[in-house]
Order: sequence, then C-alpha cells, then structure tokens
Amino acid sequence: MMLHTITSDYDDPCRFIMVPATPEPGTENDAEALAAQQAERNKRELRIYDNALAATRQSALAGTLGAEVDRIQNFKDYLRICKWPKTDIDPRREALDSLERDWSAKMADEHLNTALRAAFDEDRALAMRHIAASKPFVTKAVMLGIGERFADVAARKTSVVEFTLSVKDTDDTRVKPPDLVARPVDLAKSNRRTEQRYRSPALLAYLDGQVLMTEDYSMGGLGLVGYDGALDVGAEATMSFGRTKSELVTVEVNIRRKFKDSQFVGVQFTRAKPAVYTLIADLIRNFARRGTRVAG
Repeated sequence: MMLHTITSDYDDPCRFIMVPATPEPGTENDAEALAAQQAERNKRELRIYDNALAATRQSALAGTLGAEVDRIQNFKDYLRICKWPKTDIDPRREALDSLERDWSAKMADEHLNTALRAAFDEDRALAMRHIAASKPFVTKAVMLGIGERFADVAARKTSVVEFTLSVKDTDDTRVKPPDLVARPVDLAKSNRRTEQRYRSPALLAYLDGQVLMTEDYSMGGLGLVGYDGALDVGAEATMSFGRTKSELVTVEVNIRRKFKDSQFVGVQFTRAKPAVYTLIADLIRNFARRGTRVAG
C-alpha cells in the first residue's frame, strides 16, 4: 500500500495537499530507518496540519471563509488515515470539535439575527427561512457542548420571531377588566429599582442601530441580548422596543450593565412616556400567570 503525507498549500493557508510518501532510497528494508523517517514525517505533518487548522479557525470565525463544513471534513478524514500516535490524534479531534462547535454557533447566530431583523421589518418569509436554516447549526453546537446559555438564547430568539409574527395574525380582542386597567406612571414610581422582571414573551428592541431581543423586562428597564456596539456603562441613548415594528414605543435609557462575552446590556428607563409602561403592564397582566417571572 502506498503511503501518503501532506504538504502545505501555498495558495490557501487553510488547506493542505496530500502527496505520495516514499522512503529514502536504500532504506526500504531497514525497519529502524523507516521508523525514524515516519517519526520525522509525523512531526512535519503535525506542523502543517496545525497551521492549516489555525488558519481555518481564524477565517471561519471571522466570516471570510466559504465551505467551512467541507474543509472541516477534510481535517477529519486525514485523522482517520494518518499514522500519528493516538496521543497526537485525540487533541486534534478535540480542536476540530471546538472549531465546528464555535462555527456552528456563529452560523446559528447569523441566521437568528437575520430572522430578528426580518421580523422587525415584518418580512415573514425571510424570517421563517432563516429560523429553519438556523436549527441544524443550533443542534450541532449544542451537541458539541456549547452550553446552556447559548441554547437558551437561541430558543428565545426563535420564540421572539414567532411571537412577533403571530401578533400580526391575531386580532387583539383582549378585554381589560376595569380593576386591571394600567396606571403606568404610578406603577413606574412605586416599583423603581425593586421591580419584578419577566422573560416572556421576549420582545424586539432597536438600540444603537441594532435589532436585539429582550432577555427580560420590568417597569424600570430592559435586559437586552445580542448587542455588540460601542455604548458602554453610563451612556445614555434613545431606543425602541415592542412586539412588532409597527407597535414600537420609544424611550430614553441609561446603560447600567454590559457583558461583552454574552452580548448582554441592561438599560434603565430615564424619561419614559406612559405608553412605555402601558405596554409592559399589558404584557405582565397577560403573561404573568404563565410562570414567566424571574428572580430579582
């Protein structure tokens, strides 16, 4: 059986090329010499493989590389036929899983964020197409151990798109009993800084030119997911939020918390009109019985 080895692809740092590997002349029947050649070949292959894998990871996560799945499969295929020791193969399998997990999460995020923007623009077909496209990437990322936080945010992005679109299909015939009519200003004043927070239904939000979703909300502010802009803690901004683009309310806020790793920002209302509190109070009245309140 002819042996193979790999060499760098100088036209593409994310690839390597498989070529025939032949023993040095005169060593064909020298087991010790062949073993030494194989060990040296392994070192060279590991270096080429790792360089290509690092370049692939950088390009894939930066969004500048196409056909990542095929490229990842090429790395996996070579691991099945190479002559490396198991101690060299196992960490590279783990590195491939890490790459595929993170790339799948990135692709899922891109599809879900596009779906959010489409829901914001009331483009049902586009939103649902990207929701469908996101699901295999979410499944792969979760299967490879992305973590509960990612799975929760992905599920909530899907739910906010579906909820936003369903609102457009449903006549708002809910009757407000007289004793439950909102008193927005009173609610805002009495609950400032000690408000109960609610997670569902998640809402669309528009802050600093980005379409986001709510992580939770109360009569005093919002927790928002997906923000990667420049606004930092202490900054003031004007934003909008609501169930659909046509039902947005606008409010001035102060950035109170920001976590870059999870793309989370917490904003507090600074000058809110009654319509803001009316929207939140209406949501709380209609959804609080479903167990959507969170601690805090």
